[in-house]
Parts: sequence; C-alpha cells; structure tokens
Amino acid sequence: TTYLMRYITLLAHNTSSLNTILGHDHSAHLLAADGINLLLPSHLISGLIFDLGSMLQKQSKLYKPEGLQYLFLMNNEHFILQQFEREDIKLMIGTEWIQKYCHNINRYKVKYIEATWATVVSCLDKKISISLNFLQPSPLKEFISSFETEYRLQMHWKVPDPKLRIELRQTVCDYVLPAYCEFMEKHPNLEKSGDNLEDIRNKLNELFEG
Repeated sequence: TTYLMRYITLLAHNTSSLNTILGHDHSAHLLAADGINLLLPSHLISGLIFDLGSMLQKQSKLYKPEGLQYLFLMNNEHFILQQFEREDIKLMIGTEWIQKYCHNINRYKVKYIEATWATVVSCLDKKISISLNFLQPSPLKEFISSFETEYRLQMHWKVPDPKLRIELRQTVCDYVLPAYCEFMEKHPNLEKSGDNLEDIRNKLNELFEG
C-alpha cells in the first residue's frame, strides 16, 4: 500500500509532464470530476486506486480470524485516506473517493465489532438460571471468560496510526462497557468474579499496540 501510494503521489506531482506525454493523440480522453476537466493522469490514478482496493480485499482473506481481516482493511484504507488528503491528490481524484473510503472505514469498524466483541457481549443476554445447575456457568462468568479469550487473541493486533487506534479503542469501549454496566445494574446481588469495570476498561485501552 505504501509503495503504490508513493507511486500515485509521484503521478500527481508530474501531471503536466504526463499530460504532454500521455495526452499526445489522445485528446478525447478527458474525464469530468467535480466539474473539472481532467486528463489521463487522473484516469490512471483512479484506475490504480481501484486496483489497489481490489488487491487489499483479496489479501484480507488470508487473515484469520475474521476480525483481523477487517482490521487489516481498516488500517490500509485509513492510510490511503490520509494520502488522499494531500492537496495535489485531492484535486485530481475529487471528493467521491474520499467519501467512499471514509464510509468504508466506518463500515469496517462495525464489521470488526460484529466479528469480535458482539459474541462476548451476547453472553450477558442469557437468562440467569435459578436452578442449581453447576455445570452451566452464569452469564457473567461466560462473559468474563469470553472477554479474556478475545482480549488475549487481540493483544498482538496492531493499529499503527495513533488517531485511528484511539478511535477504535473508544468504539470498543462504547460497545462493551455499557452492556456490562447495564447487566450489573440489573443484577446488583450477583456474585462478582473476575475483572471489574475498571479492569475491563484498562484492558481495552491496551489493545492495538501490537
């Protein structure tokens, strides 16, 4: 991704020269974006960005579990979006690509939550059995066990960009912590075991360091 975005940046920096070279005998190859007539370099850049996106989608399938796939896509597309913010590239690609990648990143956050922490939180939705069934763990114990498993699994996952890392941690906290607090409010007399609220919060804030 870094290599291809440097290549795309290089194309953007040399638009005039490329228009002269590539536009020779190809004057009909004009594209319209945001009301601006763009010559071949913009067409090339759009094609490269599309191909890069397709390659990342294919590459993501190599990562297991599913949550890691969405983290991979999130990291790469966030990096691409940062490069789009450069004035020389932004003018050439227009706002459509930027909006698309912003939408994709938000969608990957939702998919990541669904593939990881949704299963953990779902433990709290189970009814508490009043029977003396010692073989069936309580919803709280199931939640703590599932949380610890997911936490250990993700301890080595990394989000390189500090801003995205903070945003994703907050997304996870906003999803997990309210569900835990609501459950504990409904069952104040339930015997507490394992991590408490602050323990869970602290562990979530350790994620994505790699």
